[in-house]
Amino acid sequence: MATKKPAKDDEKPNSGAGIWPLLRSIAIAMAVIGMVVLFVSAYDFGFIDLRYKMSMVTAPVIGITAVMAILAMFATAKCSAAQRQDLEDALQDMKVQAALRAENVEKKVEEYLGAEYNRLRTENEALQSSLEDVKKSEVEKLAEENKFLKELNEKLQSKINAATNGALPDDDEERTELVG
Repeated sequence: MATKKPAKDDEKPNSGAGIWPLLRSIAIAMAVIGMVVLFVSAYDFGFIDLRYKMSMVTAPVIGITAVMAILAMFATAKCSAAQRQDLEDALQDMKVQAALRAENVEKKVEEYLGAEYNRLRTENEALQSSLEDVKKSEVEKLAEENKFLKELNEKLQSKINAATNGALPDDDEERTELVG
């Protein structure tokens, strides 16, 4: 006896469009037949005069044709929605498969380049830490030089102030004469 494979939990049954494609085909056929009956009943073809015989059937045929045309449009929309859902499901499955393939490729690349990658990573970290140390030392040097230049500037400014204070006359009138 052949044993069946157990169904996977994550597999969805094929939703399909169900009865809608069949119903759409029947509705289209009925609407076309109704239109033919209306056409035949409206015109005299010369060899058969169906205008008078079909006049009683015309009203129900018009109603049935309208209902079948509307049903055909509705069934077409339902079929399209079911097909779109099936296509979206297939697309989602392909996305998952592509993601798994990409993950497998990444793992293989990591296996091939794993040791080299780890070595380069540790070397990069060491270089980054030494770069940070160099940056810190340069910032400290610049701060010390800036502090030294500020002190030198203050000394020079005080010398200039002392020299100019003693050189200018004490009298305000004499100052304005010298300046103006």
